[in-house]
Amino acid sequence: MTESIKRHNEFTEALMHELARLWRQGKRRIDRAHVEEIGERYEVDPDEASRAFVDSRGTLWEGELIESEGRSGWAAAELTNVPSVGSSTDSSV
Repeated sequence: MTESIKRHNEFTEALMHELARLWRQGKRRIDRAHVEEIGERYEVDPDEASRAFVDSRGTLWEGELIESEGRSGWAAAELTNVPSVGSSTDSSV
């Protein structure tokens, strides 16, 4: 496993736990900046962290992206469901 893949997997796991934590606390929104901050902890490029988050829709989270007014892409996501950590049968997550 390359170092890049390892960091990406660690980022995905951290993102999954953060989404679950927010959901348990009753928070139904995550900002793009927060996703990018999590990515930085694992040396994942901000654009890659953003793409990975969007790509994880339907797996790690469900909801709608809120379009950004100032920059291209999305600014936040409104969460409608976050599966419980540990309930996934997919071991690659």
